[in-house]
Amino acid sequence: MTEEIDQILKEMTESGGATTETKPGDEVDNKGVEESQPAEEVTTETTPPAPCADEDKKDEDEIQAVVEQPAETSPPAAEGEVEGDKKDEEEIQIVVEEATETSPPIVEAESTEIDGKPEGEAEESGVKEEEEKGGAESEEPVEVKDEELKVEEQEAKEEEDSNEQAKDEEKEDEEKAEEKPCEEETPVITEVETETPIANEAPKTVVKKLTKRQLRSAGRRVVPQEQPAAGKPDEEVTDEDIEALTNKLKVKSIDLRSYSNQKAHHTDDYDVPNVVLRRGQLFEIKVGFEQPVKLDDNKSELNLVISLGESPRVTNDTRITIPVGTTVKKWRVDLLGLKEEDLTLRIQSPADAPVGKLNIGISAVLKPTDDPLQWKYVNLYEHDEHLYLLFNPWCRDDVVFLDNEESRQEHVLNDGGLLFEGSHSNPKPRPWNFGQFDTFVVLASIHLLEKGLSVTARSSPIKVVRAMSAMVNAEDDDGVLIANWSGNYDNGKCPSEWAGSVEILSTYMVREAPIGYAQCGEFSGVLTSVLRCLGIPARSVTAYSSAQDSDGSMTVDVHWNHEYQPYAEYNTDTVWVYHTYNECYMARPDLHKGKKLRGWQVVDGTPAERSDGIFQTGPSPVPALRRGNVAVKHDSEYAFAMVNADRVHWMIQETGGSVFNKRLLHKEPSSVGRRIVTKAVGNDDIENITSSYKYAEGSKEERRAVNNACSHGTVHKKYFENIKNKDFDMKLTFDRRVKLGDDVNLKMRLTNKTDVEQQVEIFVECYGTNYTGILQDICRKEKLEATMPPGHKAKNQKNTKEKIMSGVVTAVGSLRRSTSSHHQQPDPVGVTDVAMTIYYDDYKSFISDHTALKFFIVAVRKEPRRHEIALQDEIMLQTPSLKMTVADPSKLKRDEEFSVDMTFTNPLPITLTDCRFNIEGLRFQQAKIIQQGDIEAESEIKVSFNLTPKLAGRKVLVATLHTKELKGISGSLQLEIQL
Repeated sequence: MTEEIDQILKEMTESGGATTETKPGDEVDNKGVEESQPAEEVTTETTPPAPCADEDKKDEDEIQAVVEQPAETSPPAAEGEVEGDKKDEEEIQIVVEEATETSPPIVEAESTEIDGKPEGEAEESGVKEEEEKGGAESEEPVEVKDEELKVEEQEAKEEEDSNEQAKDEEKEDEEKAEEKPCEEETPVITEVETETPIANEAPKTVVKKLTKRQLRSAGRRVVPQEQPAAGKPDEEVTDEDIEALTNKLKVKSIDLRSYSNQKAHHTDDYDVPNVVLRRGQLFEIKVGFEQPVKLDDNKSELNLVISLGESPRVTNDTRITIPVGTTVKKWRVDLLGLKEEDLTLRIQSPADAPVGKLNIGISAVLKPTDDPLQWKYVNLYEHDEHLYLLFNPWCRDDVVFLDNEESRQEHVLNDGGLLFEGSHSNPKPRPWNFGQFDTFVVLASIHLLEKGLSVTARSSPIKVVRAMSAMVNAEDDDGVLIANWSGNYDNGKCPSEWAGSVEILSTYMVREAPIGYAQCGEFSGVLTSVLRCLGIPARSVTAYSSAQDSDGSMTVDVHWNHEYQPYAEYNTDTVWVYHTYNECYMARPDLHKGKKLRGWQVVDGTPAERSDGIFQTGPSPVPALRRGNVAVKHDSEYAFAMVNADRVHWMIQETGGSVFNKRLLHKEPSSVGRRIVTKAVGNDDIENITSSYKYAEGSKEERRAVNNACSHGTVHKKYFENIKNKDFDMKLTFDRRVKLGDDVNLKMRLTNKTDVEQQVEIFVECYGTNYTGILQDICRKEKLEATMPPGHKAKNQKNTKEKIMSGVVTAVGSLRRSTSSHHQQPDPVGVTDVAMTIYYDDYKSFISDHTALKFFIVAVRKEPRRHEIALQDEIMLQTPSLKMTVADPSKLKRDEEFSVDMTFTNPLPITLTDCRFNIEGLRFQQAKIIQQGDIEAESEIKVSFNLTPKLAGRKVLVATLHTKELKGISGSLQLEIQL
């Protein structure tokens, strides 16, 4: 019988049954009983089955009862536990323990109240009567009372009879329950086997079955109760256990293996004492203990603790505990080797981990039981120096993955480069020291990252790029640089005097405040440095004839009054001679079909346009801009207008000084974004990337993209009107390679499209400005007249030559009538050229940072019908460059001093005063400043200085010259430093 009982117990345990052994005196766990329903007293006697046991055998659902027989030598304490089961779908087990002949059953259980009286009192008399019979071996059904099931019983009877009859029947049932508990109150136990247990033998258990209806008739519903395993109570972790574990796993040090890890992660050039790693890539560490370590103890476990950011917390996954050999939150830790006191771990960081500061620690956990709630975690060691975790363009799973090693070397690892100035026909390179590996650049980049974003947001390069575009300017958040285009640079540096990002960011970190001053080139250079430092591929890009749309129309609107003069009050849009901004490379998982938009994204740190309330721009995908899809995030309307807006001319119509209308005068569809360039990969050549932003000017695809973009803007409805074909055409040409101090020669070419001669008036105004196109003052104004010979449609071919030779150009009101305009022999197709000269004396008072001239030109034919053509254009005057040379470049070595010679020629007929040179690069020290004094008119100077490079490899030396009269002078020298 014992073997059978053991087999039954085994089967029930495997099937999830709640069958347990109960030792004498042990208390039964009451977890399953709600606090509002104390456990009821359960009595058992070894009597034959009651007659009511077989009343409802037809019920389909059955309930299991388990009868346990304790050892003969010790009387058992029996407890029954009950839980409410709303669905009555499971089989139910009742544990009944059989007493021996010599040991009457004694019931110990929490009392419950029935009808306001303790249940123990209700059954006390019955128990005493059974005890007086000498403890004869008998069996009594379980006595159960439950008010909840009485309600169910009442509801069942209400379905059969009326409410009043159901209440009467319920009262009768309750009376019968008091007289005959077997019939109404007690679940029936069928086929009970009774055997006298043998001493020292395990309790004998027999499974019996009851129906649900039988239980309901007893006024009690019984549900399964899972009993705790017999044995001694759960072990508790003591202070002695914690101390023993701490002594056993006492960590002496953590070796981060900086050389091998940083070499593998392409971060060995970072000039900081901290280890720099890239996310999504394996790295190894070695943990040294004070004594040999054994990891085969099932009672304890060793963990690696990863802490991200300034205030790591478990709740936002910035503090992660990873058991060795497991993966937690995409962090993987594996055991590579264990040699006495040294433990080698291999760690895999996720490809979307937050970048920035990272700390590593070691912890352990004591596991006295299998219940995690009773485990005790113990911190063993926290590494005293944090690491830096960066984005990883080498990792395919990283959003910034760049699948070209040459491009990664250029746009991530190259710490020197070029910014481009000048004009679209004559771009001028400006050397710039990005210095992304410099100590101050790294510290500043991490500082800006922590200041601009929360830890969890730092996992997204999209959010990081957007935040950094705001942080490099000081407009909203006390960022790095103060913008200034005024020409007055007191209490700061002239923007063109900076030679690179290192001096800017080091000054910012030392002062802990924004510094002055900067324009678009400086903002772009610093943003490139910060993004490359953080691991995001980035480059500086220059768009020539770049629009700044002020009203969201995605057009550049130029307004004229009835006298053909620029209407300054309405001309709020501007076209910069050039604008330098940034591109960064990444996928766009935040956008629909974001994988197709993987590539270069426009981002701009210049505070020219507010976005979401602050000065920030981008990222905006270049492939979307090419198609005119300006609805994609972020700031695509602004970016599109910057490189592909139409310049639209309007004639303001007013009466009595009040504007009542404006009419469309002329469109220039190809005057914005004439050329977009960046530094080529692997060399200092210029790379034209205009075709990546726009289709060929005037093509169907390009016009479709422009119309698509304008449909999302606030463009005036008259923009879409078709302009009638003009009877003539005009184009402005001039030599754009004009050096500062030289005269500027313009040429306006008029083309007659009719077969008759035409008379044209030309209105010209020239303004001094800088590269932003903001007008300072007028420096030249002319009204010219020209006669155009018949064009190619002339019917009388005989007299064509004669008519062509009769073209006459007359200058009216010229300040220099003898030289301001002259007639050139036109081409034999109805073409007339009108020339005009702007002299150095005309613009010398406007020389400043990035000196430029802006032209407003209108040509008008009054008879027989009025036709007008308006043009606007800019020219950038070139400044001279510095020249630097080294005696023997092949002998340059790290930590060895060498000499550099620098020469400069003053192009102006005036003396340059307050001259000083700024030198940066080679990571030799902070920016070197050399005071020069004055430089005589049109004279050459030579300056020599010594440097000691600190690093080997290909490096760039950058120098700038600043004077009171002339600014924006720079030069660079590529050097190969040997070990």
